[in-house]
Amino acid sequence: MTELIAIISAIITLMGLPAIPIDQSPVYRIKEVIYAQVTAYNTVEGQTDTTPCISASGNFICGRNDAVACPTWIPFYDRVYIRNRILQCLDRTAEKYNGRFDISFDKDIQGAREWGIKWEQVALLY
Repeated sequence: MTELIAIISAIITLMGLPAIPIDQSPVYRIKEVIYAQVTAYNTVEGQTDTTPCISASGNFICGRNDAVACPTWIPFYDRVYIRNRILQCLDRTAEKYNGRFDISFDKDIQGAREWGIKWEQVALLY
């Protein structure tokens, strides 16, 4: 198992991605790496529908720090790696923004504003 972790870590380093912290998660494999627009949103009315804590997948996401709205071509519950974080696709971006990833900052409005709009490498995991 240690050898496998070392190999995955070496591949991630060669791809220019930061290493996935071993203590943060089980071992994931990279399915694909894409370059995409990544934004942030808050679980509040006005930025979502009238039920901001219920994601498109039906999950309660208020209070969570691992939820991300993903493009429609990525199945619900898949995991992605963005900027040293493993996030789970629990929500969908609005159709006009399909193709971007939108990280939930829960009620941290200032944090979402500071994130802004970025182009990032996104590793699709399995």
